Parts: sequence; C-alpha cells; structure tokens
Amino acid sequence: MDDHIYISLSTFCEYDDTPRQILEESGIPYSLNTTGVRATPDQVLREAADATVIVASVEPYEADLLARLPKLRCISR
Repeated sequence: MDDHIYISLSTFCEYDDTPRQILEESGIPYSLNTTGVRATPDQVLREAADATVIVASVEPYEADLLARLPKLRCISR
C-alpha cells in the first residue's frame, strides 16, 4: 500500500520546522492544511481522500466521514 499522510493542523510547524523536515527525510508523501483555519469535513474529504494517516487537529471525524476515507488506517492527535 502506498502511504500518504495528511496534516490537518493549520498550525503544523508554526514554531519549529523539525517535524516537517523529518517527514521530508522519510520520503513518505504528505499534504498540509494550508488554509490557516480548522479543516472542515468537506476539506478533509477533498484533501485526504487517499491518506493512510491523518495527523489531526480538533476537527470531528464522524462515522460518515470515516466511511468515505477507505485507505485511512490511523488518526493521530
């Protein structure tokens, strides 16, 4: 399975770029929430459709959203 990480935290690496550097070095593809605000369920669906991992903020992950993310294996907060 091809991994893809979606970072929904709008403040990811706001004070320290080390986590992003570690992701870069890992070679695992990732994408970021760049809106500056909490991700909405529709945004998560669009931006994390192929994600196997989501590094989540406080946005809700209800059953109907999870059912539409078939590749998702882990949500980490």
